[in-house]
Amino acid sequence: MGSYIYPMKAAPASRILRWWPWAVIALVVALVVGLGGLDRRSDRNVVAAPGEELDSHDLVFTLSRATAQHVTSPYAEPYWELALLGTVRNPQDEDLAPISGSYGHFALKDPGSGTVEVWTGGGLIVDGDPLRTTIPPGNLTMTLSVPVRFPDTYVPGPTILVAVAQMEYTDNVVLGLDGGERHWNIDSAAPPWLVTLPVTELPERRG
Repeated sequence: MGSYIYPMKAAPASRILRWWPWAVIALVVALVVGLGGLDRRSDRNVVAAPGEELDSHDLVFTLSRATAQHVTSPYAEPYWELALLGTVRNPQDEDLAPISGSYGHFALKDPGSGTVEVWTGGGLIVDGDPLRTTIPPGNLTMTLSVPVRFPDTYVPGPTILVAVAQMEYTDNVVLGLDGGERHWNIDSAAPPWLVTLPVTELPERRG
C-alpha cells in the first residue's frame, strides 16, 4: 500500500480496536482467493473429513457430499449449481439462519480451476422443505442442502473444497449495529473448517 498524500487525523483507539478484526478478515479472504490458500494446511484452517461435525458456534453442520448440475433457462445465462448436502442443528435458544455472502458460513473452491464462490443466500432446503429459512432451537439434527452458483465455464471435477466459517456473537460496528446489540458475525480469530467433498454430476436441468 502507498503512503497517504494528505495528513489524516488519527482515529480514536477504541474505533481502531473495533475495526481491526474486519481488516484481518479482508486480508485472509484476499489471500485465500489470490494465493490459493483455501486448500493448504496452515494455522488459519482446520481440515475435517466428510461427515465430521463442523461447529460454527451458532450452528453445527456436517457436510457429506456435493452434487453439480448444469442449469439452463431461456431467460438467463446458464450456470452450474453445486449443492452441499449434509445436516445442521441449532444448539442455541432461538431460531437461526445460516449466514450468506462473503462473511457467511460457506465458501467453495474448485480445485481444478481455482474458482472460488460463496453461498449468496436463497435455495436452502432444510429437512426437505424449500420454504424453511431458519433452523429451530432444540439441537435437533435436520438434513440440509445449500446451493452455490458457479459460472458456466465450470467443469465438474471429482471433488470440491469447502470452507465453513466459525462465528461469534458480537456487536458489529461495521454494519451500523453499535450500541450493545449483538449479532452472529464471522470470527476473525477462529480458523475456518476445510472439508473436501466428493462431487456427483446430475443431469442438466431447465430453470
